[in-house]
Amino acid sequence: MNIKITHIDTACCLIEIGFFKILTDPVLDNAGKLYHHGYGAISKKHQPQN
Repeated sequence: MNIKITHIDTACCLIEIGFFKILTDPVLDNAGKLYHHGYGAISKKHQPQN
C-alpha cells in the first residue's frame, strides 16, 4: 500500500493512503481546544473561527 504525507502549513497536512485522501487542519475546531504535539509540547487555540 502506498502512503504519502504532504506537509502544507503548520498543522495542516495531506495524507494519501491508496485512493483515500485526508486533509488535517485543526483550525476548523472551536476556540479552547488543546493540541498535543508530543511529550511536553502543547498548544491551545484562543481565537474563534471566522
